[in-house]
Formats: sequence, structure tokens, C-alpha cells
Amino acid sequence: MKFGCQSLSFKQDTGLTILRHGIFFEATHGGTCSYDPPSMPPVARYIDRTIAINPRQFYRGYACGVCFRVNIAGKSNGGAQVDETFTVFVKDYCPNCMPGIPLLTDDVDGRMWMEMQAIQCPVGNTTLEYKFQGSGPYYIKLQVRNARIPPTKVEIYQPKWRQWTPLAHTTDGFWTFGTEPVERPVKPPFRIRLTAANGERIVDSVPDLVNGVVMQGDGKQFEFDPNLPK
Repeated sequence: MKFGCQSLSFKQDTGLTILRHGIFFEATHGGTCSYDPPSMPPVARYIDRTIAINPRQFYRGYACGVCFRVNIAGKSNGGAQVDETFTVFVKDYCPNCMPGIPLLTDDVDGRMWMEMQAIQCPVGNTTLEYKFQGSGPYYIKLQVRNARIPPTKVEIYQPKWRQWTPLAHTTDGFWTFGTEPVERPVKPPFRIRLTAANGERIVDSVPDLVNGVVMQGDGKQFEFDPNLPK
């Protein structure tokens, strides 16, 4: 399976597995992926920590919103032994981290050996969400949120031309106009077609074009894939 044109070993049998030391640090707000509290997606209720990931695994922003299962073993800076398994959510980019070494939010500092595996996000019965940043009728920058499996392709429907036009992915995890012509002005509501990393395709609608507001579509979500880790 691939995230965009970047080969990502989110494999059908084992998922992406990283064996390295992880660095724990105190939780902060904000982040490259723009999941700023209180607008974290519903999946945040089902994850244990958030994570900042290194350039190689960040995949030019395609890792925003991806979930990992993490197993850790080691000692905190205070000397306490820690053996734990938990779920994390990618919300930030760590430009100075070495390949395979993530930063995980916690209330204590420390560096521990860990194993990470990309999994389907535990979204429960929640649906996809959408949020605009710096957008208007002649330019859109759209965030797709709360996906069980990350989308690797997003297209916008052009009603006059009766065709789907692909959007370009940004390095901070949004979707915007690419090199192909797009009907302007963009008039909401409009339809988008999303393709997940496992190839599943769904059509949803974006109800309005308002910046900074989290919106629901038609209640769509990528289906659980029994061939992928959970």
C-alpha cells in the first residue's frame, strides 16, 4: 500500500512497524497538522497520546491523522520501569528527529525502546469531518479529518464539466488546487471523492465554505478492513 507516491509499508499483513527509541515530552498545543484543541477530531477520544513524527515517516504530510499502536519498554528519567502498549495519533512533524525516532506527548520526560505499527484509527461509529484554512470561492485548502484509513487521493466534482478533478496534497496534511483546471468560483455544497490507502473509494459532500469550522459531510467513513491491523 502507498501513501500518495511515497511507498509506505502499511502492509496487508503486518502494517508499518518501526523499532527504535522514542522520546517522550510534555504535551503541547498546535502542531504542523493543525489539529489544535479544542478541535481535535472525534478519534482523539479513543487514543492515548499524540505524536510528532520524523521527516521520513511523515511522508510530506500524508502521515497527518494516522494512528499507530506503540509498545514501549524502558525507564523514565526518574528511573521508573515502564512496559506499556498504547495508541497514538500523528498531529505534528519533528524535523530534527532521526528516521524511526518519534516524539510522543506525555506528562513525563524520557527515552525508551519502542515498537510502532500503523493501524486503522479507532474511530468507532464517528464519521469523516472537514475543515477549511485560508479558503474562499477561488481557492480552497481543505483538511480531511477523522479518517479510519488515511486518504491518499481527494477529488472535487466539477458540475459544469461533469468530471472529477484531483486536488493536490500539501505538506501540512491539507488538500488544495493542483495544476489541473478547476471551476471557479467554488459553490458549496460540493461533492468530493476520497480514496483510502487501501484503495476504498467513497463520495461525500462538503456543506459549506467557512474557515476554521469543523463540518460534517453525509455521514461517510471508510469501512473497517479486516486485512489491515487494528
